[in-house]
Amino acid sequence: MPSTRLYLETDDPLRSVLIEDGGVKKTGRPCPEDTPRLDCKGAELRSSYLNAHTHLYSGLAPLGMPPPSQPPENFVQILERVWWRLDRALDRDSLRAAARLYVAEALLCGTTALIDHHESPEIIDGSLDILADACHELGIRALLCYGATERNRGAEEAK
Repeated sequence: MPSTRLYLETDDPLRSVLIEDGGVKKTGRPCPEDTPRLDCKGAELRSSYLNAHTHLYSGLAPLGMPPPSQPPENFVQILERVWWRLDRALDRDSLRAAARLYVAEALLCGTTALIDHHESPEIIDGSLDILADACHELGIRALLCYGATERNRGAEEAK
């Protein structure tokens, strides 16, 4: 199979990038004359980011959640009064919407890979499939895991 090459040419030759077969081959010059060029002058090329600890289910939280009846005073209370309430309230549609919004915003910020720690005790089966589908549809790489717990329904939930 022939090699696929593209040279991203910037204002600063030391920041120009040769892409070959889908990956960064080298930065800076020289570049073979017969290589197709993409004019990126005036743009800033950066490496992408990895978010190594995230919760895709929280994607809708910035759009407005009811505040806790009593303001939390410590981290455990934040979990009990905010985040654990949210993960228990998720259904398939809200999880899908939260994941899609979160992934879209991550991509717009230059993040191209996520490591997600997920919990949704009302939809354990299939919840990681929902997240994986959202990541695949929008084109972000992801490592997804489910956090087993007994905090809602005991040992049966952890199973």
